[in-house]
Amino acid sequence: MKLIKTIKIGRHQSNDYCLNSFNEKTSRNHAILYIYDDDTHELEDISTNGTFVNGNKVLASKVKVRKDDLIKFADQERFDWSRVNAVPINKTGWVVYVGLITIVLLATAWLGYYLFLLPKDLCKDELCEIKCIQAKYNKSVGLICNAYFLKVNFGSDKLFIGYDKAKYNKDQTLEKSVRYNKDELLPFFLTGTAFLIENKSNHDKANLATNRHVADPSWGINKRVYRDDEEKKFYEDIRIETDQFEKTYKLPPNPNRQFITQSDRILFIPSGTLFSLGNGLTYNDLLNKLGTGNCELLRWSKESNVDIALLATNPEPDYHYINLTNEASDNLDCISVGDEAVILGYSGE
Repeated sequence: MKLIKTIKIGRHQSNDYCLNSFNEKTSRNHAILYIYDDDTHELEDISTNGTFVNGNKVLASKVKVRKDDLIKFADQERFDWSRVNAVPINKTGWVVYVGLITIVLLATAWLGYYLFLLPKDLCKDELCEIKCIQAKYNKSVGLICNAYFLKVNFGSDKLFIGYDKAKYNKDQTLEKSVRYNKDELLPFFLTGTAFLIENKSNHDKANLATNRHVADPSWGINKRVYRDDEEKKFYEDIRIETDQFEKTYKLPPNPNRQFITQSDRILFIPSGTLFSLGNGLTYNDLLNKLGTGNCELLRWSKESNVDIALLATNPEPDYHYINLTNEASDNLDCISVGDEAVILGYSGE
């Protein structure tokens, strides 16, 4: 068998196969894939945190791999076999190589002209669709973590709903509870995606857009509109707890009761920032990781059926703010069934 192609893999842009540049667990030069003329493949690991094939860490200098193998770099980022172009077996000698080199040179020259000299249109620029969009907008997207209580007003009385702090401190059980004193409770916890938006107003600090049901969870419970059965059970259990509290303390029944969100802290975590939401963390550990938060909820849509809220935050200066006037479009003519789509969202664990 004869080596016909070498694919260098890593975070650095000089590689043939570029990994997520914001994932610091993968190496700048992570691995090398060797393709032979009999369509066999070998993988060499040259990384710090290892390469895994079907769950097993590569220990030898080179291992044989097949196109249906699951390959993960640093046990995090999955290898996409579809990004490796099929290479024909070399049976015609140097003529094929000269032809391939000519095609590559012409394609490179055309691609350079297309990317750097022609006007950019994100809808039409198919060659740039994945890498350009991800590189530009990966720093525009992040995760919202909202630790919040629900509140109900009864005249001058206020009831707070959260997790029973004493119960949690006793046996780490998260049990919904209603209290007059918010200090006897732990907040609920909700996550969602948010986008940085450009705002040049001197009077309005809004620079972060997310769903209203993430920033203001009471919106869903008051409308009784739930995203799934699990969320429905969660909020309907809260209604039952509140009904029971009213009966126990002989409060006047309120069939039109309105819940109010009282956020304890809201944290925006930009995409590419590793922030664990699991891995054996206790609930208190998670709340401690949120610190004091870095967001302020400003307002939400006045339309009752529009699930959008605006916040203010202070992210790093190199993050990209989306200009909704110039970069967002409601023109769907450039989208067809079968087109490739780029999904942007929080990529941490």
